[in-house]
Amino acid sequence: MLANLGCGALYRESVVLLRCHGSLLVYSSRRNPLFSSPYGKKDRFARIYGVCVRNAINLDSPAQAKPSRHETSMPRTYAYSNEASTPREFEAECVALDASGYVLDFSRVCWECSPAPIPVLARPGLSQLLARVRAGDAVVTLRLKSLGGSVREVLATIARFGSRGVRVYCVETGDAELTDRTSPIWRTLDAVLRLERTSRSARTKASAEQTVQRGGRLGRPPALDPRLHEEVRAALLAGKSVSELARVMNVSRQTIMRIRD
Repeated sequence: MLANLGCGALYRESVVLLRCHGSLLVYSSRRNPLFSSPYGKKDRFARIYGVCVRNAINLDSPAQAKPSRHETSMPRTYAYSNEASTPREFEAECVALDASGYVLDFSRVCWECSPAPIPVLARPGLSQLLARVRAGDAVVTLRLKSLGGSVREVLATIARFGSRGVRVYCVETGDAELTDRTSPIWRTLDAVLRLERTSRSARTKASAEQTVQRGGRLGRPPALDPRLHEEVRAALLAGKSVSELARVMNVSRQTIMRIRD
């Protein structure tokens, strides 16, 4: 089953990881073309990537696949991953989440492979997940890396879920709820973020002071060499227009006007 999962999808079939006699079992409520079983459509059995899959009940009707009113009224747990790049790695993450005590329903699992340059809150899979969760739900991930590429991004992602009343957990950081701003994990991440900002500000200030001491100029370099300013003023006094000088010097009219004034 896991071999048929693609990146960037929020899976709508109902699949639950179970344990039976030491094996990891997967229960699916929708037919999957990878399942092959001599027991017919109602009782399927297969082994995909070494994971034992059985009791996949076929629900061809969309109405049958919808959750019951009792199910939708209870808090739900979602899993999110942006770290795995192959189905095998994604399966390993699911096994690790299961070993940590989280029972996964694959209708509530979001796996995508968005590259690092894409802002975390602009990821298509995470956007779908944010649109689907509701207050009281929980989102669990294996590592902080899935929530962002920096401390700032991780905190922004956690804050976005927290603003919707959704709890966030990360196996890598323990059992603490990340959206609780009094938790040690949140306070640690917030302290690291403040440290990064302070260090960045100190480095920028020190670099500026060194530039001034060497006789350098802060800010962007001038569009026109200062040694040519007198030449521009002389040309203006000789009757040349601003537009003509800007074209000759290959600069904007505003640059010539600033030199003139």
